[in-house]
Amino acid sequence: MRGYYDSHKGIPSGNITASRWFGFEVYGTKGIISLRASPGTEMYIYPHGLWTASEDDGKWERILIDEWENGEPTRLSNRMIVEELIQAVEEERDVIACSSGRDARAALEMIMAVHESQRLGTRVAFPLENRENPYEVWRREQG
Repeated sequence: MRGYYDSHKGIPSGNITASRWFGFEVYGTKGIISLRASPGTEMYIYPHGLWTASEDDGKWERILIDEWENGEPTRLSNRMIVEELIQAVEEERDVIACSSGRDARAALEMIMAVHESQRLGTRVAFPLENRENPYEVWRREQG
């Protein structure tokens, strides 16, 4: 299975930037799921694992999720995160039902690894040796 996440700067619309420019796809052998913000959150499924399947293989179909149709997916997910954090504090345990600070740090390290690899011109191993911002290191080196 493969997954992709896309994010682009939105098109200004008055004082609000349009949020249609982000989403993700998950590709599996039995189909593709696409989640897009447009301007609410919408999910679609394509019933074939090949991106270039023929018309006979099916069409994109919208998946309706009741909670999302009410226009509040972000509020619901934020509420779940807050409730989980409160429970974790009250029970003196790690966060389980959503991403933790450790998860966020690992994701950030993976992002920084891409830039560190570019700076060094080679592969890098985890945990990263350089714990600084690779751009700051690069600026000092260019100094």
